[in-house]
Amino acid sequence: MNLVREALITYKSYRHLLPDTRPHWPLGLPGWRDGWLALALVARNGTILLSLWRRGGAPPAVTVPLPGAVADARPYVLFEAGAQAGVEWDEGGRALRVDLPVEESAVLIAVEGAGHG
Repeated sequence: MNLVREALITYKSYRHLLPDTRPHWPLGLPGWRDGWLALALVARNGTILLSLWRRGGAPPAVTVPLPGAVADARPYVLFEAGAQAGVEWDEGGRALRVDLPVEESAVLIAVEGAGHG
């Protein structure tokens, strides 16, 4: 119940952005057996809401390209399910490296300061 309560509180913190977002799949459209799934929602104000899921058998880390983000973008974790995520921004490559140490876990990350590209 605590996880559900936390998820609802998190959702209420960003739901105002959702009506004007564009979907983007930074790792490509997911395949049936893909180890990592990623969905980015790009808001009109430039904020990117990035959802990542690590499936069973996938390596613990993934690098997600976010070419529309600016070099000094600020990523932060909004919600975690399954494990504490490690997040590292690569300014030059406009990419986010995410570590999820536990299989079958997920994370929601906000990237602020993103551009509109």
